[in-house]
Amino acid sequence: MFGNDFMTCMSHQSVKHLHILLTKWNLLHEGTCLAGVDYEFERMLEGIFDAEFMAQFKLKRPAAYVELLLSFEARKRSASPHRDSSLNIFPPFAFIDYYRKFKGKEVCGNLCVL
Repeated sequence: MFGNDFMTCMSHQSVKHLHILLTKWNLLHEGTCLAGVDYEFERMLEGIFDAEFMAQFKLKRPAAYVELLLSFEARKRSASPHRDSSLNIFPPFAFIDYYRKFKGKEVCGNLCVL
């Protein structure tokens, strides 16, 4: 499974949480960097994929981890309280590949059970 299917499998609740998080950030801070939103995004990833996996991914694949955060940053900038459409974040292939090696299963298998 590649990145394009990642958000397709994500639970509706997680996607809604991400949308609310980004919308609140945009409403309150209009383009200002806010570390708290980034922190919440990282906690959400830990809740979905497991804190141990995320810590190891950050340690073993730092460039891919930064790429994932940059993808979130791009969505954060485009979030709007006036838009109801989904905000997809596609992880780098290194994320999917490392997840397979670390967990021994597909990313979507983890997300579809949420």
